[in-house]
Amino acid sequence: MQTTTKERLYSLDLLRGLDIFFLTVFCGIAWAAHEGLGLFPVPAGTPEGYFGPVMEQLAHRWGQFHLIDIVMPMFIYMCGAAIPFALGRRLENGRPTAAFWRHLGARFALLWFCGLIAQGNLLSLEPSKIRVFDNTLQTIACGYVIAALVMLIRRRWVRWLMPVALALVYTVPLAVHGDYTPSGNLAHLVERWIVDSLCVPLGFSSKLTDYTWFATIPMFGVMTLLGMISTEILTAQGADGTRKALRLGALGAGTLALGWATYPFIPSIKHIFTLTFTAQAMGWCMLALAALYYVTDVLRFRRGLGLFILFGQFALTAYMLVDTPLVAITSTAAKTVSQGFAHLFGKGWAVFLTSIVQGALVTFALIVRRRLKSR
Repeated sequence: MQTTTKERLYSLDLLRGLDIFFLTVFCGIAWAAHEGLGLFPVPAGTPEGYFGPVMEQLAHRWGQFHLIDIVMPMFIYMCGAAIPFALGRRLENGRPTAAFWRHLGARFALLWFCGLIAQGNLLSLEPSKIRVFDNTLQTIACGYVIAALVMLIRRRWVRWLMPVALALVYTVPLAVHGDYTPSGNLAHLVERWIVDSLCVPLGFSSKLTDYTWFATIPMFGVMTLLGMISTEILTAQGADGTRKALRLGALGAGTLALGWATYPFIPSIKHIFTLTFTAQAMGWCMLALAALYYVTDVLRFRRGLGLFILFGQFALTAYMLVDTPLVAITSTAAKTVSQGFAHLFGKGWAVFLTSIVQGALVTFALIVRRRLKSR
């Protein structure tokens, strides 16, 4: 297996940066513009709770595929794409070293702990409120372990078949048992059983949402492995950059076509990561990475992309500052800095400008983080 490369791919940090910037900065500004300034108004006569054709793309809906739904799968995919760089240099002739296992354990522990803080209510310090598994970072931790173990398989064709095997392990039972409603799907039923059997007896929360976590681990592994395979394609020896981009693009197009082909039989549900949804999301991720790889790593066009690279290099920090309880830090600071906006421009503009200030504060925090790291 090709596990090392002389230069880290610029496109990996760029795509991850675009993804996390969209989640942590752009979405907040867009919603503030919509709610505060009346931008992208809702057409008359639309159902209650419908945000209009534009803002609906930033809303999660059961059984629908919107732009915002790609954010989480892309985050998982990009973490998988970074695994050959993070763990590859910790292998000796394809065999794991002590450093390999230390890094894997430390990464898993960090992601799981941050996930508990983010949405698991760990900071409440009340076990009955703590949800053991309920966050994107923890899905990445699971996928990271799966991909790391698969990485040790010497035969490439076996590694490349693993996402297919995991997808079937999850998809077939889901199609045979239960239905695809929020409370009647098999993943939810398994989730309920695991939480009641393992978490509740230990004193942890029994609360469930429409999302499933324990039962959906195979699909988290699928997304992480597809990211790892994408990096294998882009760092393979013996092919020029254009051909590598075309290979990844072809894989992405095929995966996207699979998602569209299964749509009449399996609903596209992000909350439980059905095959239809996951294939569509991964198809778009691979196509995006192939395009960015060709532009930035083959053609070497990189002007004006520094902001997104910054977010890509410190994606976890940005996520923790905006999409977790730590958002109180940046939101409070933004409101303090922009408290006069309402008096000068009106309440609607104040909401919009505050969201911009918050994005600027997050960016500043990442700049400080980078400088501290470089010391």
